[in-house]
Amino acid sequence: RDEHGAWVLSMLKEAFAGTSALGATTVLLACIEDCQRLALITLGDCALLQLRPVPSGDGLRQSFRSQRVMMGERTPAQVLRLPHQVTGEQKELVEDCRLDLVNIKHGDLIVLGTDGIFDNLSDEAITDIVQRYCSQGDGDSGLVTRKQSRLVQQLPVLHKAQLPSASQLQQAAIGL
Repeated sequence: RDEHGAWVLSMLKEAFAGTSALGATTVLLACIEDCQRLALITLGDCALLQLRPVPSGDGLRQSFRSQRVMMGERTPAQVLRLPHQVTGEQKELVEDCRLDLVNIKHGDLIVLGTDGIFDNLSDEAITDIVQRYCSQGDGDSGLVTRKQSRLVQQLPVLHKAQLPSASQLQQAAIGL
């Protein structure tokens, strides 16, 4: 692994070593380096989707999508600490993390999500929803539009409900 981004993996390893809680989780950790790239750590079935405005100003295109790190066909790799587990096995699982360095530009939009998002919506559907609610016409204002604010407010409601279908998620976003 390249020296760039290695600090993020070291940070994750140090944080894991400093805990004693039992449990398991997938990992998606993105840190900006030098204002020009993301150092991305992935373990499991979480994902990052990078969307970039097309030069003509007509929409967004996918410029990067992280890869899943799986233990089996349907089993996501996880950082875990279980009772009666050998300490070395725990450290090996952290070693399975994938490190990606992703070039970023002003105007890029980053979608971070769990398998609950990426298993139920295609990358194209996510791109369509983001295009609908994240206007590129605001320049450098950095202001959140009312539509974006309502979408963010709606997300906890979607999260607490039973797992919605892809069409229910799309309808919730469209109805804002």
